Amino acid sequence: MGLRDDLSTLLVLSGGFGMGPVAQILGELNKLAKPLQVVVVCGRNEELRRELAVLERRHPTHVLGFVTNMHEWMGRVDW
Repeated sequence: MGLRDDLSTLLVLSGGFGMGPVAQILGELNKLAKPLQVVVVCGRNEELRRELAVLERRHPTHVLGFVTNMHEWMGRVDW
């Protein structure tokens, strides 16, 4: 899945249509000093996925579109 084993992992979901304040959530997470990695699932909102994928982040961040293996992602993350 491309995740680091040495970092805690946080999952941010935007629902199937990629709604909600995802960019703001990532902005707040960027302020955290605790080392972690973030997985963001943008659903079918390709515009949101592209927008978030190009932004610089303090923490390793994996920005995904619609996924069919959500159960695997949820089993792999810590929060």
